[in-house]
Amino acid sequence: MADDYSSCFRLADDDSEYGVYSNNEGKLEIGHIASVEYTDGSETTTTYYGSVQSAIDGIYADTGSQTSYTINMLANDTPRQTLNFSDPSKVITLDLNGHTLSGRAIKHWGGSLCAPTVYLNYSTSGTVMLTVKDSSDNKTGQISDGYSAIANMGYFKLEGGNICNNSYGEDVQMPKEVSQLGLTLSASVTSVGRFDMTGGKIYNNSSYAISGGVVNGKVAAMGILGTFNMSAGDISTNSYLDESATVNGGAVVNEGTFTLTGGTIGGKDASFANTATNGAGIYNTGTANLYGGQIINNRATTEGGGVYFAGGTVNVGKTIIVANNAVVAQESETIDNVYVADGQLLSFDSNNLPDATTMNVGITMPDAGDFLTTDVSTNYVKCFESDNEDNTVLFYEGSVAGTYNYKLGGVCTVDFDGIETGFASITAASDAIAAYSGSQTSFVIKMQTSYQPKTAQKVQVGDKPVTIDLNGCEIDGTSVSIDYSTINFVACTSATITDTSASADGKITNSLSAIYNYGGNLTLAGGYISGNKGPQEEGTYTEYNYGAGVYTDNGGTTTLDGATISDNEGYKGAGVYTVDSTFIMKSGTIADNSSRKQGGAVYSEDSTFTMTGGTISGNTAVTGGAIYALQNDGISSVTISGGTIGGANATDGNSATDKSGAYGDG
Repeated sequence: MADDYSSCFRLADDDSEYGVYSNNEGKLEIGHIASVEYTDGSETTTTYYGSVQSAIDGIYADTGSQTSYTINMLANDTPRQTLNFSDPSKVITLDLNGHTLSGRAIKHWGGSLCAPTVYLNYSTSGTVMLTVKDSSDNKTGQISDGYSAIANMGYFKLEGGNICNNSYGEDVQMPKEVSQLGLTLSASVTSVGRFDMTGGKIYNNSSYAISGGVVNGKVAAMGILGTFNMSAGDISTNSYLDESATVNGGAVVNEGTFTLTGGTIGGKDASFANTATNGAGIYNTGTANLYGGQIINNRATTEGGGVYFAGGTVNVGKTIIVANNAVVAQESETIDNVYVADGQLLSFDSNNLPDATTMNVGITMPDAGDFLTTDVSTNYVKCFESDNEDNTVLFYEGSVAGTYNYKLGGVCTVDFDGIETGFASITAASDAIAAYSGSQTSFVIKMQTSYQPKTAQKVQVGDKPVTIDLNGCEIDGTSVSIDYSTINFVACTSATITDTSASADGKITNSLSAIYNYGGNLTLAGGYISGNKGPQEEGTYTEYNYGAGVYTDNGGTTTLDGATISDNEGYKGAGVYTVDSTFIMKSGTIADNSSRKQGGAVYSEDSTFTMTGGTISGNTAVTGGAIYALQNDGISSVTISGGTIGGANATDGNSATDKSGAYGDG
């Protein structure tokens, strides 16, 4: 908008229906600025005004029975004084209609006094109500260019239009009436009443040392708490001017009750970011209900790119998305979506539980630990993500009966030189071991909780001895792609899976293929490889899915010495599948596995199978219920010098449609 000097001119007749305004070409004109329709019985008349303030005065002077009025803006208006809405008996809608209500003259004539462009008064006789909308086709109507756009102690509703480009600097003073209430005005909307945002945009507002966005505040002396409900619209690019100040809240500062069910705080990329020191999207010390909409691509300089949970209550649920928010420091960005400060816990509202297919909330904490406690037993762990790659989101039953906790923590730990380090995945732990350059010679990846990896886990540590201790935990391969095994050992010189827990019942389960040993040495010393189910038909499997339990390839050696491989189903070698490699069975059990074709317990192709102990029983296949050995392009050998095949009872035996025990082909 060009420089607006319309406020410098006044018509001789102050009550004229005409006013001076600046048109879209920056030229001054005389014409109607606003109109209001009045209804008296069946008769409707339109009255024209030379300013929005004159229209407000006309409505308050109306003595008829009408209670609802719409002020239609017909041109831009630049009032010299705050537009004061004070009568709770008159419900007013201001239709910007594509025009600008500019606060720049209020800045000029008020000097350093931070007078708002629009003020909804507090009334003891009722609630002062104002709705702002924009019925124009181009939706360019705006309240802009003032110190502060809206100060609300009544009921303000934003249905459309833009609150934008309001700003004030260091030398601006709060009005006495405001400072006495313990308030500081934001450049956009300051509300201690009710504020409903059902449309429109609030953007590019900047205050000096507080949020340029919405302040949903409180007046402690009067016992007043603001209520802000956002169901649609956008709040973006709001900021602060004093870079040396600590400014909490970029889009929303909430001391009252804020409920988000729709709309966007931020935008499609970082150019839409709200900015603050802490909580660039929301800074909360009141009650925040985050049930819908999205908080995305906001940027803080210290903590809480999306939300800073400093105190009060934060409920999360339904379809809320808090993602891609970050902390920016020295030109680097760190993902930081919801920052849960020390001592705070998020909550579920039983009436607004998460939609497990939509809700996505990233969590950051100063230290790993609990971030949500609930009495809801359903596991919604997929609705959360850890912003720190060293941790993951864990769900577990609390120490108090009927409580369930969500926490950030390492799925597993590794002791490096006496210092225990947590990792969000086995892959991450393996990568750290591979990168280690100290004097330690062996490493244990100790599971700390049961978890479901989203991708295949890879252990590739070269000649460093590594052990995965299941520690009584369950690794669930449900989410791992059909193209991979759940845990893949790649050319490891010395790898072991064991379970040192008292229960010794840790297991790898629900995989299409549990373990893949590619060209290394793997010992299965404890735990269970159980309940894995590979594809059952020819043509539906990949090379990783032949052995639903353990697959060894490329010259690897796998030794079973204490673990149990049981209740797996597959097309070939449901328990063990070995090709061009070696499988040694010293102790342990291979039981109750079922193959649709060959090798219920063991399928050995061009490989060496040696059994000196342990038990193979209860396995089924079409051919070779216990062992199927195939000589194809290489040499296949089977040596059995100890152990039991079949069990002591007939019901423990291996069975096949063709050959039930060990079967050689080739």
